[in-house]
Amino acid sequence: MSGPWCLDEINGYLDNSVIPIRLAVQGDTGYPIIASLWFLRQGSTIVCSSQRGARIVQCLRKKPVCAFEISGDDLPYHGVRGQADVDLSYGDGQGDLGKLVSRYLADTNLELQEWLLSRSDSEVSIRIEPRNFCSWDYRKRMAQGSP
Repeated sequence: MSGPWCLDEINGYLDNSVIPIRLAVQGDTGYPIIASLWFLRQGSTIVCSSQRGARIVQCLRKKPVCAFEISGDDLPYHGVRGQADVDLSYGDGQGDLGKLVSRYLADTNLELQEWLLSRSDSEVSIRIEPRNFCSWDYRKRMAQGSP
């Protein structure tokens, strides 16, 4: 682990950040591909969900490792990135999708919620087991206006 945050601060950031995770995997051509997915933390695991036929799932099936980043796009910059092993679970997608929909949509956009949940039988849980974390936090420096 490197950067200014301890593990408790990283976990707090993951729990309170309702933004997508950027997941990078090796594509079929050998070049990396990136997907943005909803996530939630369960203990030391980061959980996402995607459709069984999604390219990200197909790539992870072949090579179950990834790099990830969770960081907003707005100033001041701060966030977490790392590398991880991945486990795909074909039986848990429905339950995890429900938790993700609750976290990201809450009581809004009921049509989207219904549509997403109607496809839950073909969801795959993507369980990310981080091997390392790197955090960064430029809020204090950017607030002071110094380089």
